[in-house]
Amino acid sequence: MMRGTTSHAGQGIDPFVPAGGYLSLLLETFSAESRARLDGMARVRTVPAKTVLVREGERPNEIGFVLSGILALTRFLPSGRAQISGLLAPTDMYGRIFSGRSRHHVESLSEARLICFDRAHFEALVAKDAEVERVLLTHVLDELDIAREWVLLLNGSKVIERVASFLILLMSRHGGGLPDARAPMTLQVPLSREDLASYLGTRPETLSRAFHELADKGIIHITDPYRFDVVNLPALIKVSGRDFAPDGGD
Repeated sequence: MMRGTTSHAGQGIDPFVPAGGYLSLLLETFSAESRARLDGMARVRTVPAKTVLVREGERPNEIGFVLSGILALTRFLPSGRAQISGLLAPTDMYGRIFSGRSRHHVESLSEARLICFDRAHFEALVAKDAEVERVLLTHVLDELDIAREWVLLLNGSKVIERVASFLILLMSRHGGGLPDARAPMTLQVPLSREDLASYLGTRPETLSRAFHELADKGIIHITDPYRFDVVNLPALIKVSGRDFAPDGGD
């Protein structure tokens, strides 16, 4: 059972306006009728870090979108070790629809605010509302992009390359594209070093050395373990070894 606080969107909380969450960006083109249907079904929840939302192999009873915080998609290896295979950021969707059991363990890595829908009711709405179906298809494609990003991240032969790629992808996802290379950007990374090391396929000690190497080169400034200023984006892209397009694509 999910821990945390719960409120219904129909009880005075509108998750579709900017003050209520990031979904306004996603649903701004919806008709008033579609928004009203979703609002009537929605529940807004805040869960603490390390809350398991979906277990690998189970059929989830709800579909949700991230409003704030970070969720991890985790798979368990034959050895029993957990491997983070993707991260879900604001506006990303979790939970499978029109299909069988979950292929991932979904867990919050930080405190997270979520908007949730009963799976059966959401599926019924998708079946009769083309606008909702279109958004769902977009998120299915986003899930494939997340898996692709992870594969490309781990292709870096050096940990510093993976760290650079991770920071660039984080900048792109939070800003809708890479920012002006001349303007420093502050990144908030709400993951522990242990979780981030797992995501990047390395050890916390090696990860820490990579961050400090980037700082020593004048590419980033470390404010604290969770906040970084990217001060030289072209140099960060060069370290990543990847050809990032101006809009954040590859």
